[in-house]
Amino acid sequence: MTEFDRVHRRQLLGVLVALRPYLEHVVVIGGWVPALYREYGGLDWQGRISFTTEVDVLATSPLPVEMGQTLEEVLTDALFEPERKEGPSAVWSRSGPQGGTIEFLHPHTGHSRTLGRTRSLGAHGRVGSLGLADLNIMAAHARFLDVPVRVREAGFTLKVRVPTLGAYLVNKGATYPSRRAYETGDNPKRAKDLVYVRDVIAAGSKVVTQLEADLLEISHAGRSEERIMSKARNNLQMTLNGNLHPEALEEAARMVSERDRLELAQARANMHGNLADTVDLLSRRL
Repeated sequence: MTEFDRVHRRQLLGVLVALRPYLEHVVVIGGWVPALYREYGGLDWQGRISFTTEVDVLATSPLPVEMGQTLEEVLTDALFEPERKEGPSAVWSRSGPQGGTIEFLHPHTGHSRTLGRTRSLGAHGRVGSLGLADLNIMAAHARFLDVPVRVREAGFTLKVRVPTLGAYLVNKGATYPSRRAYETGDNPKRAKDLVYVRDVIAAGSKVVTQLEADLLEISHAGRSEERIMSKARNNLQMTLNGNLHPEALEEAARMVSERDRLELAQARANMHGNLADTVDLLSRRL
């Protein structure tokens, strides 16, 4: 394990420990999902993955108050501070080696003008959540992973709720074109989402078998799931054809080239081949 792995793993586990009273009510989504499955999913994950600096958490209202302590109180007790100076904040951060950043999200409904806006999480003080489209699939299709943790020589297991790999793959394919252009640093979020898709589909036969089972379940769930699966398939197909954000695919290839120490031409071929496999997998379930 590299120092990069150790630092980011420690930050992730620190965030999960801080959120412990609320883990059964929220879903950990975003870039940490592949890492959680690789470490704790029991799927013999093959290949490398990319890390992120932020833990995205899907939190829907109404969120009950657990053990008499609001989510704001849980976060402030763990030394997290809101990004916003006033009003509800969707982003909370803690500095130092045990630091980390959490962004709370909720499935957007209603007028498009409210997309991307932060709203309050009700009884939880200054904690808010950001509304994004097509997140419902990850709330509807989720499972728990057992994550062992040691704090001050005490060991315990966290039950961490994550989307199924199939729901994660569909969401990334459906939403990557509408992602904000940049996250912390210089990497475009659209490109990083394509790398996440590539890393899941390329993770080996056991992961693909799990994906097939997840997508079969999603395809039987109703028309809304069928719509988002079709959207994901079409987005990825248009990307491969060069008709949708070709710059994101090229940037994704550069990321894979640097991370996996491949020639850029090899990384391009790798990205194209794995996205084509994803399109084929989705098409078989539509």
